[in-house]
Order: sequence, then C-alpha cells, then structure tokens
Amino acid sequence: MLLNSSGRIGGRIAVLTLLLIATLSPGLALADLNEEQKLTPTANVGALAGNGVAISDDGAVAVVGAPGDEAAYIYTRSGTVWTKVATLTADDNVAGDHFGGAVSISGDNTNAIVAVGAPDRSSGAGAVYLFSGSGATWTQNSNTLTSALTSAGHLGTSVSVQGFRIAAGAPNSSVGSKPNTGVTVVFDSIDLGVTFTRSTFRANGGQARSGSLFGTAVSLSGSTILVGAPHYHTGSKQNSGNVFVFVNNGGSWTQQANIRPANIANNFAGAAVSLFNNSAAFGAPGNNGNRGAVYVYTRTGTSWSQTAAITVAGGAAGDAFGSSVAQLGTFLVAGAPGANSNAGAAYEYGTNGTSYSLVNQLVPSDNPAAAMFGFSASVQAGRALVGAPGDALIGSAYVFKFLAASITAITSTSVDPATTGVPYTVNLKVDHDIGGTGTPSGSVHVDDGAGGSCDATLDGSGIGNCQITSNFFGFVTLTATYGGDLNFSPSQDTRQLEVTGNHLAFNPAPPADVAQGTQFAGTVEVRNGANAVITSDNTTQVTLNVTDSCGDTSTIGPVTVVNGVATFSASGPLFYTITSGLDVFAAVEPGNETALSNTTVNVVANPDFIFADGFEDCRL
Repeated sequence: MLLNSSGRIGGRIAVLTLLLIATLSPGLALADLNEEQKLTPTANVGALAGNGVAISDDGAVAVVGAPGDEAAYIYTRSGTVWTKVATLTADDNVAGDHFGGAVSISGDNTNAIVAVGAPDRSSGAGAVYLFSGSGATWTQNSNTLTSALTSAGHLGTSVSVQGFRIAAGAPNSSVGSKPNTGVTVVFDSIDLGVTFTRSTFRANGGQARSGSLFGTAVSLSGSTILVGAPHYHTGSKQNSGNVFVFVNNGGSWTQQANIRPANIANNFAGAAVSLFNNSAAFGAPGNNGNRGAVYVYTRTGTSWSQTAAITVAGGAAGDAFGSSVAQLGTFLVAGAPGANSNAGAAYEYGTNGTSYSLVNQLVPSDNPAAAMFGFSASVQAGRALVGAPGDALIGSAYVFKFLAASITAITSTSVDPATTGVPYTVNLKVDHDIGGTGTPSGSVHVDDGAGGSCDATLDGSGIGNCQITSNFFGFVTLTATYGGDLNFSPSQDTRQLEVTGNHLAFNPAPPADVAQGTQFAGTVEVRNGANAVITSDNTTQVTLNVTDSCGDTSTIGPVTVVNGVATFSASGPLFYTITSGLDVFAAVEPGNETALSNTTVNVVANPDFIFADGFEDCRL
C-alpha cells in the first residue's frame, strides 16, 4: 500500500517531469511562490515523511504524514518560521497499519480537525482517525472510522475532511464478485463528532467495474465530492481512468456526473483529484508515455465541461506529471515526483478564467536526489505544502509562500442556532495576512455542506455578507471560500453551526444487518426542534429513497403520517446482493421545511437463498 520502488501507493501513480517556463496569458497576475521552509520531522530511515501533506485554512498549521513512522507530524507557523509541535499516533496502532499514509486538515490555528488514514489497519480493512486541537495539544476522537466491509478495501488510502464531514476511499474493496472495484465512504456527524453516520457509495450501475480502484483519490468541497478511479477501463482501453462527481442535497449523496478526457489506455485519469467550488482538477500521470497531464473541468448548473488540459513543455517519458494536484481559486499546483531521475518537480499554474499558464516551477532549495518531490501537495491561504517522501530515504515537505496571502474569516451569523428552512445571514471578512498590506476584493462563496449556499460581495473594507438556508438538523459546517483577486491569493474558513427545527428520525433505528431477500419495514417520526414527536401532524408525507449496492435508487411511499409517525410495511424492495452500508433516506414532500434523515443497513447472507455473493441483480 505504501510507496515502493515503482513510486506507487494504493493504486496512485507517482511521476516525473521537466519544465520550460511559459509566458503568462494576458490579464493573469499571480505572485510566484517562494520557499519558506523545509520541514524534516523525523530522522528515521523509511519514514516516508511527506507521503501525505495538508495545510490549514489559514496557512498556519501543516500536517506531514509519515506512514513508515506510523505517525503524522504537526507544525505551526509564527510569522515565517515553522516549528514541529506535536506528533499524532493512533492509540491502537500496530506496526504495518501505515498510519499517516493520507492526511487532511480542516480549520485554523485556533481549532482544527485532522483526519489521518491508516489503510492497512486490521489486515487491510483500513481506518481513518480524527484528532482535534491546536498548537501542541491534540485529542484523538473516540470514534475510529471504519467501512464495515469484509474485504481488504484499504479504507484511508485517501482522505478529505471538512468540519465534521470526512470522505475516505477504500479503492481495493470488492463489490459482489468484482475485486478492487472500490468504494468511497462519507462519515457525517451532526453532534460535533460524538457520533457519526456512514454513507457508502460507488459508481452508478455498470460504471462500477472490476479493478477500477474507485476511491484512490477523494476531495470534498461544500456539498460536492470528487472521486478518482485511475484504473477504470472502457472496452480494451485498460487503465484509462475516470473521475466521478457526487452531490449532497440535504443528506442523500447522488452521482451527478463522471468526467474524463478521451478514452486513452494507461492514462490513469483520477490518480489525484482536487475540488474547489465548481472547479475540478485531476491528474492523469500515465498520459503520453507517462509524461502526464492535468485536466480541469468547470461546472455550470449540473453540467461539467473541460476547460483545460495542462502538460509540461519538454516533459520526459516517465515523468507522470499529475501524480498530485491541489487547487485554490485561480491557483493550481501539480507534482511530477519522477522527474529528473526521481528528484521530482512541482509547478504552479494560474488561470485568467479561460486558460491556464505556467507561473513558476517550485524548486527545493537543497534539491535532494531521488526525493520524489511533488508526490503530494496541498494549498491554502497563500501557501503550498509539497511532499518529498523519498528525500534521503527519510522524507520531508517544503512550504512555499505567495507574496500576497489573504485570510478569510466567518465573523458571525445572524442567529445561533439556525432554524431548518429559515434563511439566516453569514457575515464575513477577508483581510491580508499578518505583516501584509492592502485590502482583498471580489466575492466569497458560502456552502453549508447540505445543499445550501450563497455568495457575498466584499466592500472596500473586505467585509461582506449573504443569506443562506440550511435544510438540515444538527450541526452543519459552513465553508467560506474567497476566490482571490489580482493581488491576493484565495483562502477559506470553516465554522460549525447548529441547525434546529422540524426533522425526520428513524425510530426505532433499522437493524444493522438484514438478510438477503428482506423487504424494508419500519417507522419514521416527524419531530420538532426539541426532538419530540409532533403528534398533531397528520398531513406530512414521507418517502423513503433507498440506494442499493448497484448505486440505483428505489422509492417507497409516499406515506402520510398518523400522529407524527409514518409506518412502512414490508412492501419492498427486496435486496439480494450482499453488501455493506446500504443507504436509506427519509424525505418529505417539496416545500415542507423538515430536514431529511438517513440510516444505513448491511445485507448479509441468507442460508435459505442459493444466490452467490456476487449476484448482480440488486433488486427483484
């Protein structure tokens, strides 16, 4: 699962590349990145420090994963000086779990959440660990996030966190009789991390294919998740790769699109992915004889279209440019860790809205041999963090700084808590970094992670606000994203906000395991903000949407509540395919300001059936 001589981790291809400096497109004004500091958190040979890296929303906290050390190292910044302040380890870790293989961070230097993947835990089942804190003080969450899959899916090969929502890939999971198809698991908490619900999904229907390694790379942005499947194939075009987009509208994840360039064998599209608002960037390190490429797609409404295909001028075969990619606003960093005899390379690109041009090549000050610099990358608040896990057989990471960084802050909300279905105001401020000058301009996009969003225009002081409606119950994560301007880099901020009001609840909760051939039965209650059943309600209609192991959705209902309770009898559908994490969502009729609810069940073997585990007709 970890980096080996071929530069491969969990199906993710690592690459190399040479660069010629390109001329900027007219109207593009982005600051070059300058190396701020090299981070060398350990002296242990084989640590693979920099195998995964992440930088906080305010650019003041860096996480460097070192799976060979079974650790993730925390650095904090004071001015331009970075200091190692903490070492994260799992309380139940054993050698070989490869804790630190993937890392992600949400929050800032005052309070942050770090997600760490351990893809080889429990004989390869994998897990994700959460830590919260600041500075030198970090506490492990009592929940170890697992997939409940029976196969060695290697959950935690990839991970992305935004508030108390965590997406993690298990690319080696089998689906029915299809090995290494892969799944992605999203964990949500509405009570600030006390408990988590789990949604497991894969590519819809026939798009879930053996050997696809769906979940090799994941990226969260608001209500959308991007999932890479670099070994996906169509016909004879093996390993062409594919990238899938899923959206959340109040609780239910549905596939919105699959995006990829032309069907090219051994392109490995989706080996790395990065999502920023409506922009999806992904690497295809196998492109053109492993020279590599990065593709950028833009969403308009619900449709995605390709806006750029980025390659490196003078790139050499085997470079595999696109092994890592990270974007923020008009700024994109992509790595080519195999370039220059595996010394590696990374590049900064900028866009004027219509095309991408090379701004700068990122060069480590010591330029170590065989470092695989560019194997991982993260960008936030005017800084880029780039991993070099092969450096001196130990590993390291490098921080590069914009000349003009911005800091975005959600200063307040008009109400706390908010009410389900009722608009509220989010107040924002975007300012220059400590020691900087000037005032950022433009707009800030706000997303609640549950389908609600708004846009705020900044005034001459960098202050703005907008109204958003959250159709949810519990805690949402508000994400404010500043897209940058001609002088200031993009930046983000997140804040948890409680949303109360009418909502649905399964009571009792469906059993964790149901046998093959079971028809769904149960009750759903309509509750108020105090979590009490609204017994006077005899009009609300409730519908169940059940997403099966083939990715297809079936509807049960609507059922009209009686004294606030909707009762679903054993009327189907019947589920035959053995699977984990079957998603069941309860929803009300459009226009009713009642939050959705969801639960998951596992379909287990029924000895009265003769169907094999891989029975492909999910419902009869």
